[in-house]
Amino acid sequence: MLRFGAHTTRPRRSLVSPSARGVWMLLVMLGGVLLLMRALQQPAAVDLLGRVFTPPPDAKLPETPAALPGQQSLHDGPLAAIKDNAMFLPEERPAWDALIERLRATPAAELSKTSVGEVAYAQLVGQPERYRGQVVRVRGRVLRESHKAPAGGDAAGVACHQLVLAPAGGGPWPIIVYSLTLPADFPRGPRLNEPVEVDGLFFKVWSYAHDDGLGLAPVVLARGVQWQGPAKTSRPQPAGADRPAVAAGILGAAAAATLFAAWVKRQTGRQRPSHTTPPDFAWLETES
Repeated sequence: MLRFGAHTTRPRRSLVSPSARGVWMLLVMLGGVLLLMRALQQPAAVDLLGRVFTPPPDAKLPETPAALPGQQSLHDGPLAAIKDNAMFLPEERPAWDALIERLRATPAAELSKTSVGEVAYAQLVGQPERYRGQVVRVRGRVLRESHKAPAGGDAAGVACHQLVLAPAGGGPWPIIVYSLTLPADFPRGPRLNEPVEVDGLFFKVWSYAHDDGLGLAPVVLARGVQWQGPAKTSRPQPAGADRPAVAAGILGAAAAATLFAAWVKRQTGRQRPSHTTPPDFAWLETES
């Protein structure tokens, strides 16, 4: 029968302790690795691995992705003559004309589809060769607009609107956008503050002079800008439309006035101190 007493049985001792078993397993695994390395050094094993991992001579290698339609190579063609961190140079005119022609020939929807996405000022200034000739999106507020006629009176040139864009996210330096068109009611001239989004072709990092020295501004060429326009004012509601709400407001105000009058009457009925000091509102006054 079962007995609950002090009688205990001695545990059986294992011939090999857990720590010893772990050491033996590591030694066995190390030996297996050494044997595998020795086997791989045999000529037959080297030949087998070469046949497995080497593609057959007629295997078709993946092709380099094709360039976007109208995109020029960075190592040849007109874009190779562009110099960053410099003023506009005469030898850059063919690249300018090529990008303008691409803008005129490509619908705005197709340009947006090929965009690399939204980029910041620092990305364009830091890696201009990466974005050269590609469609980028910039966002910010237009501070100034001016109309730029073709350079030198060239009849073959295209007039553009030069927009000084304060990039979204802040920063002291602008992005310059040359847009072929603007919305009909888009404001013109200096002292603007119009939020826009622009999908355009990145041209170069332009070095320009200002009062404190030289600045750097990325230059983007665009067909147009995405602009929401002035906020539309809500239409006035016809007379009588809010009569229930007005009536409820009047009743609530009357009830509040009644309660306030009752409270004032109770307070004025109490004994007042003999001497009262008038309130001083001088701290609220400001010099005119």
